[in-house]
Amino acid sequence: MAKKHRTLLWAAGGAWLFDAMDVGMLSFVIAALAKEWQLSSAQMGLIGSVSSIGMVFGAVIFGILADKIGRKLQEQVSQSLRTIPEQAVIK
Repeated sequence: MAKKHRTLLWAAGGAWLFDAMDVGMLSFVIAALAKEWQLSSAQMGLIGSVSSIGMVFGAVIFGILADKIGRKLQEQVSQSLRTIPEQAVIK
């Protein structure tokens, strides 16, 4: 495997890792929110469902975008739209 292929593999794997972390962390966040905001089981389920539905719409929209502008540019746009607001919240 050439160096550029290994670099691409690591970059794609890293993007996938951070994207998958959102799903993994959701269970911990929902539990903390339930305690803090006194959420019912139905409300916690709604939070989880809305998150999953948002991922479906995002996959469709960014899949279409990738077909139009290319996968590399689409991935950069997608990660920027997700990462920039997260960094603003952290600070």
